[in-house]
Amino acid sequence: MPPGPSEQTSEQLQHYLKLTVDNLLLLYNDGITIAPPEHPNEFPARNGDEHRRLCYQYRDLSTGEEREEFFSKYGVRWTEFARLIYFDIVRFTVVDPMHNLLLGLAKTQWYNQWIQTNTLRADTPRKNRELHLIHDFLESFEAPLWAGRLPLRVGEPAGGSLTADEYKFAVTGPWAMIIPMVWDKFAADAAKSHTAALAKYTKAKSDWDREVLRAKRRNQEVETEEPELPKLRMMEGEDENFLAFATALKIMVGSALYGANQMKPNHHWSVHVPDQIIDYGPLYSIWAFLTERLNKILKNLNSNNWTGGRLEVSMMREFHRSAGLDGVMGKLLSDPLCTPFERQFIQSLGREGENREALGTIQDAVRDGMSQYPKADGV
Repeated sequence: MPPGPSEQTSEQLQHYLKLTVDNLLLLYNDGITIAPPEHPNEFPARNGDEHRRLCYQYRDLSTGEEREEFFSKYGVRWTEFARLIYFDIVRFTVVDPMHNLLLGLAKTQWYNQWIQTNTLRADTPRKNRELHLIHDFLESFEAPLWAGRLPLRVGEPAGGSLTADEYKFAVTGPWAMIIPMVWDKFAADAAKSHTAALAKYTKAKSDWDREVLRAKRRNQEVETEEPELPKLRMMEGEDENFLAFATALKIMVGSALYGANQMKPNHHWSVHVPDQIIDYGPLYSIWAFLTERLNKILKNLNSNNWTGGRLEVSMMREFHRSAGLDGVMGKLLSDPLCTPFERQFIQSLGREGENREALGTIQDAVRDGMSQYPKADGV
């Protein structure tokens, strides 16, 4: 972790990353390399290579002005991770859900889109407005302590800034209930006000255009500014879009249908399975069925209660003895001179382990071989 007391800039952070990347390169270049088998259907490269190329271009620039212009055009700066040839800078960059969803999308919608633009307004001495309805609702809204709470004056300076937890609670709770009511009550008035503002704008724009023509004839500058086109304060369907966002956020950050105590790590890990299929191929090529079955076979081998290094030797001897026996049985069954009595005896030996799961093992292959021959008479 870089030292404080203040947060490092992106340029300063590279000095600390350099130490980490130096070690990773040493591990990658001099460590154990496991080459994957060739695959005929490789996925095309993402944008990591292009991003790495731009990183090196940024590093080669000599002045700060050139680098700022380059960053403004491409959105790329130098990072020490570009030196790791196996590191896909784009794909391996994790988007933090807290900042992305809560302090990003939720805050932008509430604060930048609704509060700063006066879509949701505070009261006037003579009239209650949108925030008044929200505040009244919050005063009567009850929620368990673990769910969280909101400032009663939310949306006003007295309410302060909201934290990520408060945005999560607000979007998935009270706002999802009250925002449709706000639109239902005030959207018509907002549309009416917008129509009146458009009429005033049309007249003001016409007067300004005439003023511009007069100024051109006299070779003078226009002293007044061009009127600004009014915007509709409350867009139609905006409440429905917010409910869709609240629903998605509820699914992505919610605990579970049966409460947080019922959540297991596998609930989270399962959402990564589709990405793993894209990265590594079908599940049949990566899941652990074969290794688990082999583990079960090893557990069933006679170890004579040995411990330490003698356990491995004992298990290996038993494994080779069983494999040798299976090989002999398969060879005898494939012999056309094998008599019915001999085949019956060999099959009885093979059935000793039928109660033990051995799919995907040598023993299973022997059973498949035995099934190709008819059973002895009377069996």
